[in-house]
Amino acid sequence: METLPAPPGLATGRTSPQGGSGGAALGRPKKPRPAVMRWIGPRRSGQSWQENLWNPRKQRKQMTVAQSTDASLTPAPHHWSAINWPQVRQVVRRLQMRIAKATQAGRHRKVEALQWLLTHSRAAKLLAVHRVTTNRGAKTPGVDNVIWRTGKQKLHAVFNLQRHGYIPQPLRRLYIPKPNGKLRSLSIPTVVSYCT
Repeated sequence: METLPAPPGLATGRTSPQGGSGGAALGRPKKPRPAVMRWIGPRRSGQSWQENLWNPRKQRKQMTVAQSTDASLTPAPHHWSAINWPQVRQVVRRLQMRIAKATQAGRHRKVEALQWLLTHSRAAKLLAVHRVTTNRGAKTPGVDNVIWRTGKQKLHAVFNLQRHGYIPQPLRRLYIPKPNGKLRSLSIPTVVSYCT
């Protein structure tokens, strides 16, 4: 088989895998490359990168919210009486503090992200339902005549609270007597409106 001579003006050199012809096209001699750039030894921790990735003791802290605040990652409570309320309050308080600090620092995108986390967190929903069902007006229904009394009803309400598609219901108007004999109007929202 006969090879054709290269046209004048083109460099004759082997091309590299990246598509260029290296230094031969520019008239420079090509530098030999070593097969391995450096010796790859074991990690200082004694673990491979796969072991280090899946080792729970070696997990580093990240600047994200703990898994217990994200509604999709937290395990759902099975009983209303088994909820650890100090821990729920601490999670919500921590998120609120982070929102306040980001606002003071002028990080508005961070504020929006943290507000989204707070409104979608299961801890905030639990605390909202808890506050509504334990206040003085918990036994007064709104226009829908719904009151959350049992733990099962309260947990069902927590799982059904959503921001998307929420339409507020009208207020129930009551008139209570004042000391001077006149009537004072009182507007009572539904329990779902209280929580959202």
